[in-house]
Amino acid sequence: MSEIDETIARASALLDRTRAQRSSLRRRSGVSVGTRLTRIAVADAAILIAAIVIGWVLPLGMGGAMLVMAALVAVTLALAFFPGVAAPTFEALPQTPLKLLPLRTEQWLEAQRPALPAPAQSLVDGIGVRLETLAPQLATLGEDNPAANEVRKLVGEQLP
Repeated sequence: MSEIDETIARASALLDRTRAQRSSLRRRSGVSVGTRLTRIAVADAAILIAAIVIGWVLPLGMGGAMLVMAALVAVTLALAFFPGVAAPTFEALPQTPLKLLPLRTEQWLEAQRPALPAPAQSLVDGIGVRLETLAPQLATLGEDNPAANEVRKLVGEQLP
């Protein structure tokens, strides 16, 4: 093996590790930033609409305005920092729709990650990256396809 081939192999390994770490960090955050911002915007809009409707019926005054501000801050912080989706259970994975199966399996694996030893955690990261690449391919596969049953058995039952 030449020096160039060794350099390419090291760079490729570094790139794979970096992708796995980045993917792992994104998965650990639970819900994407866009989803969190959307949830915050909807919740804050609901609080403001409720305050306006209540303000038409009852005068809120300065105390009411402070309560509305406190509710806005509390809801925004709660939705921004707390996870929004619980990890699926092992029993629920086989019933998951095929298009969502890689994501749910990845979430289940990520929930199991803290209980694993360090070498297994890096394997889980690699499996997560592979599941991410599998998801777009499964989006085109029909539920009634014979290959879908094999994928469901492999990803939803045997992998976990």
